[in-house]
Amino acid sequence: MARIFKRGGIYYAWVPKPEGGTRKVSTNCTDARAAEARAAKLERNALDPERAAAEKATLRDALELLIRDRASQAKAGKKSVETVAFYQKKSGVLIDGLAEVLERSPKAAIFLSEVKAQLVDDYIYQRRDDGVVESTIAKELTTWRAAMRLAKRRRLWSGELDEVFPVGFSSGSEERDRWVSPEDFVRLYEAMVRIVPTTERALSPERIAELHARRARGELAKDLAKEWGVSISTIVRYSSEDRAAPPEREEVGHALFAIVCYVIATSAEWSAIWRARREDIAADLSLAKVRGSKNKRRKDRPVPIELYPFRLLLDYARRYGDGQLSDAEGTFLFRASHASSFRHRLIEACERAGIPPLCPNDLRRTHAKWLRLAGVAPQAIAPSMGHADSRMVERRYGRATGAELAGVQRAQIIGGLLMGGDTWGKGGQDTPGEAPALPNPRDLQCPETESNRRHGDFQSPALPAELSGLVGEGTHLLRSAGDCQAVTAGGSILTGARRAITGAADAAGASCSA
Repeated sequence: MARIFKRGGIYYAWVPKPEGGTRKVSTNCTDARAAEARAAKLERNALDPERAAAEKATLRDALELLIRDRASQAKAGKKSVETVAFYQKKSGVLIDGLAEVLERSPKAAIFLSEVKAQLVDDYIYQRRDDGVVESTIAKELTTWRAAMRLAKRRRLWSGELDEVFPVGFSSGSEERDRWVSPEDFVRLYEAMVRIVPTTERALSPERIAELHARRARGELAKDLAKEWGVSISTIVRYSSEDRAAPPEREEVGHALFAIVCYVIATSAEWSAIWRARREDIAADLSLAKVRGSKNKRRKDRPVPIELYPFRLLLDYARRYGDGQLSDAEGTFLFRASHASSFRHRLIEACERAGIPPLCPNDLRRTHAKWLRLAGVAPQAIAPSMGHADSRMVERRYGRATGAELAGVQRAQIIGGLLMGGDTWGKGGQDTPGEAPALPNPRDLQCPETESNRRHGDFQSPALPAELSGLVGEGTHLLRSAGDCQAVTAGGSILTGARRAITGAADAAGASCSA
């Protein structure tokens, strides 16, 4: 009791200084036992600066540590700027959500010593009551847990992560396996590229003819615009020869569908779409550079375009990409304004086509799926997608069932026989057997597009010549999921065993490829 004394009803304590000596500190207590406990705590903190720092550490401090750490990794090329922005956003959501749970102001301090299992559970309950989906809650808990791990490493928090945070919190969302089959691809084109009436009718054909005559006489555009009640830009635009006879109907949607084609052909992630330049596509369509930013493996990665349908899609994207702005690295392939509406427009097109909704990541998955079903090993797909190894392809992007891979197995069996095998084998015996009949490719082609199919008040055009190779004579995307392969008549893209497989199949009256 010698280190505390009472003055005016409040107990004070003599607290030692780290450098020596003592100082007088108020315990803010009127009870002797409470003052003793408070004095003992003040003494421990005075002699242990790390403990004192831990007593004052707040959740905001831990979140700032996390953001600083991720920003440092982004500078080193281990993380992306988008990752840093993600943690910044989730940190703000955490602070606001916990303030609501604790019934405090968002500016009030939340000490790390308050972070216990009960607080985490109450936060989860509150977010669920607010109608937040499980996947979003899982991301917020991931941010919170990462911040506490850094705080524990800095000795600002001494708790155990597994005791405070729920282990294996489920996001509640099933792993998506949505991809674009050849049939869905054709339907999506018919729904996205539409024939609609020309909306611009500022000047009639008669007025346009008069405009050309009066402009030829030297009349000013501003005078004609004032006389006819239109803008000067309209007069200038209609003064050109190619606008003399404006079409009554026009096709729209090619630019949006070009984005679909580009992602399927290159496996570009969302941010890489809007960084794409025309100069990134090789002249012979054999290679495309994808300007990713997630990490070093995704940044400016070269993607070989060996599957023939991918070359058709890439050529379509290069032809109809509507980007016009340029910088030191080249001309952008797509307009950045599409980024705000593309997801919504894609879902609308899926509804019109009568197929399940798609997201941009499903288009990226289609790249891996088509290659997988064409017989390409996951190890050869992973580098094109920016993955460190084949695990993501095997688990998420390129998963395929035995039925889907039936065509691959058949082609590889044929290839094995052509490379030296001489028997088909029946019933486990070595006696020669009859080779199974191969399907006629004409029976496996995608159905022809219905040029008269209507979606609302617009008409769908036929598949353009640039993509006709997907369903035409030279190259087929076979209809069944297991036979979703590229089959080339000339065999210009197939080499080695693939040429042999194609030749044998042609001799049998069919075509297939590994």
